[in-house]
Amino acid sequence: MGQKPLEINYFESCVVAFITSANAAQGGTIRSLSSASGVSRARLDRILRGESSMTTTDFQRICDALGLVPWKVALAAETGRTYEEVVADLEDAATV
Repeated sequence: MGQKPLEINYFESCVVAFITSANAAQGGTIRSLSSASGVSRARLDRILRGESSMTTTDFQRICDALGLVPWKVALAAETGRTYEEVVADLEDAATV
């Protein structure tokens, strides 16, 4: 009996896409994100390729390294909006 292959769900795929996009926009590499977040390069590579699910600790560390707020990333992934749209909507709601 072999181990069942990991199936990353749509939500986590969206979160990974946000992380990958933010890292690229900042000119980062897997190595630089690993160094900044404290998540090993091998583990981070597996997470970003969808081969490993990230823990909440990984998620927090990666978001901190990228200057993202984890719950805003989760809200964007859940609602299908960009991180920037979520931030703008929240700022607009705060001024009302």
